[in-house]
This record gives sequence, structure tokens and C-alpha cells, in this order.
Amino acid sequence: MAFKFGNETSIALDSPERMFQDFSDRTLKGLLTYQGRVLAEYQAEGLDQPDVAFKLPTGSGKTLVGLLIADWRRRRFGERTVYLCPTNQLVNQVVNEAHLKYGMRGCVHSFTGSQKSYDPSAKSKFQSGDLVAVTSYAALFNVRPFFDEPHLIILDDAHAAENYLIGFWTLSVQRAKEAHQALFQALAGVLQSVLSEHDAKRLTSAARSPWDYYWVEKIPAERFAEIQAEFTAIVDAHVAETDLRYPWSVIRDHLGACNLYVGSQEIAIRPLIPPTHRHWPFRQAKQRIYMSATLGEGGDLERLTGTKKIHRLGVPDDLNTHGVGRRFFVFPGRSLSDSDQAQVLRKAIHGSGKAVVLVPDFRTANKVIEEVCKPLGFEAFTADQIESSKTAFVNRSKRSP
Repeated sequence: MAFKFGNETSIALDSPERMFQDFSDRTLKGLLTYQGRVLAEYQAEGLDQPDVAFKLPTGSGKTLVGLLIADWRRRRFGERTVYLCPTNQLVNQVVNEAHLKYGMRGCVHSFTGSQKSYDPSAKSKFQSGDLVAVTSYAALFNVRPFFDEPHLIILDDAHAAENYLIGFWTLSVQRAKEAHQALFQALAGVLQSVLSEHDAKRLTSAARSPWDYYWVEKIPAERFAEIQAEFTAIVDAHVAETDLRYPWSVIRDHLGACNLYVGSQEIAIRPLIPPTHRHWPFRQAKQRIYMSATLGEGGDLERLTGTKKIHRLGVPDDLNTHGVGRRFFVFPGRSLSDSDQAQVLRKAIHGSGKAVVLVPDFRTANKVIEEVCKPLGFEAFTADQIESSKTAFVNRSKRSP
């Protein structure tokens, strides 16, 4: 008796757009005109380019375009494709959209957390080119990535990915982290010789004002060279049992190519340009695609991605004349005191019933919760609470003004 094999896929692979039309369980009716133009131009001009970039504004559907390219190349060329997002929250958001809107439930999978927690079945399917992996930049840019031989890498939000890319090559000694405190104090002692008396006091003492707290100084290269041997010896002696041993292992022998920054809360050393093409998983990929809301000018994208030459696809004509979304920016800190700013925030959030507040650090986040959310009686969702899904926040009813 002959073996019976499953039916071959009936999905057309002439183009990414044609493939999408054959996804039977999608809830999205079809592509917008400019999305189709980007896909057509990619197939005509960017298919064999090692580095390709295209620009679509926030809210214009570049996630769908990227996922279609990834899945099309996976199906047509049998490639291992990786879609990178800045954070795990965005990873989960992309995968949820792929499953619920785009009809890609069986071919797109999220990889978050440690490698040990990855689904064994999903790992096997990725290795054999049977699904698109959606993961964070950190999952690719680390010492021992699971995604060590991808054929295609798609970098979402490439314009905002500089810190996520260069984080692999950044030694960041945090004053507030208990495991870093001994190293911070030891380095502060060495750095006093290359700082002014005032700045040395800022580095070694508790911040007494906002200006001291947010103070940052770049150490001139020639001054850093004077203390480099002592700096290296101190770091060597302190990082073995900390998370700092990983970034230190990749930059230790290249300090001459790095910049040293000091502040009251952090001492950081990193290259000016991320050496991404020295990282084998990134370098050996057949193609890297950079998706962005803005590509910048004067080689800015090349600088922040560490890439010499990137082929840019043209922006669809209708996007040059029509914006996507409207934004109104207010800067109360330019003219108001801290207490008045908090009052403005309370009134604005109370009037809207729901808000997203972006802050630079946990200290500021806690301040907003105490001074804005609690007086209003509004529930606050932290970044950790919406990492897996933002559904709880989205579904929460607005508070009536």
C-alpha cells in the first residue's frame, strides 16, 4: 500500500500580494494600494540586494508588508526568516496581528524569554523553514543566539533601534543595581583623574538636583587612553559573576574604538557605530531588510545599523501627499513648574479617560503613578503588565470626565 502524503499547498507564490490573497482565514480584506506598490517594487528591485530599506509612516501597515515578505521568501525559497522587534511587547503585538488579522496563525510564531523556554516544536519548524520567527533584537544580538544562521532578517522600527542594536556591544554599569555598585564605585575612583573637580563630585556623590541627576559627560579619547589599562583591570576583576561579562567579552579588546560616557547614575562604554557585520548571524544572512517610519538623510540609517550601503525603495506617491494620523505635541515643562505640570497631566488624562504615558525611567514612572494616577483614582498599567498583551489596557473602559 502506497504512503499517502498531504496535499501540496494551494497558495500562489508568484508574489507576496498574490500569496496574501490566498490566506483564507484573514480578517483584513486586502492590501492598501501603497502596500502593494512597496511589495511590487521590492520584488522588482530589492529581491537580490543584501541590504534593503523602505519607509512607511507609523500606522500605515508596514508590519503586514514585512511579514508578507518574510513568509513569501520562506515559502518560495525555503529560507529561515527572522522578524526583529525592539521589545517583547511589540513581538507579541506583531504575532497577535499576524494570527488574528492576516491569516498567518500557523506560519508566524513568537520567540520571547530565554532559549530554554522556546517551544521545541516551533524551534524545529523554524530550523526547517516552516515558520517565520518573530523575536527581539536582543535574541539575535547576543553571545549565543538560537537564531545563528538566518537567511533573511527583517528589522522593524529600524529608525529607533540604535540602542537595541548597539546594546550587545555596550557595557552599562548602573549605580542603582546592587550587582554593579562595587564596580561603579571602583571606576568612579579611577575616573576622578580625568574629570574636573565639580564633575568628579557629581560622579561620586548622591545627586542633589535634577541637573546633577541627569548630568552626562563624554570622556575625551586621549584622556580615556591614559586610564585604559587601569580601567580594564578593574572591570576584569568585577564582571565575572554579573550580567556585564557578556558585553565586556566582545568589547574588551577593542576599547580604542569605543566612547566612554559617565553620569551620576551610569558609566557606559560603547562603539560609536555598532559593528553589526562582525556578528556572524547578522553578517551571513542573505538579506537584511530595514523597515522604518523615517529613513533619515546623510547616511543616518547606515550609521545606526553599521551597514556601508543600503538600497532604498521609493516611497509611494500617495504617501508623499497624504499623512497617516495626526499628532499634537505639548511641552508643559518649557513654562510650568513640576506641580503645575502634574496638574496639567491630571486634567488632560481626566478629560480623555485613558492615556499612554512615556517616561525615560522607572523613577519617573513611579512619580507619574503617585502624582497623577492615584489622585485621579485611575488604574496604572506598567510595561511589564502589558508585555505579553495590551488587551487588558485596551479593553478597560474609559473613565468619565
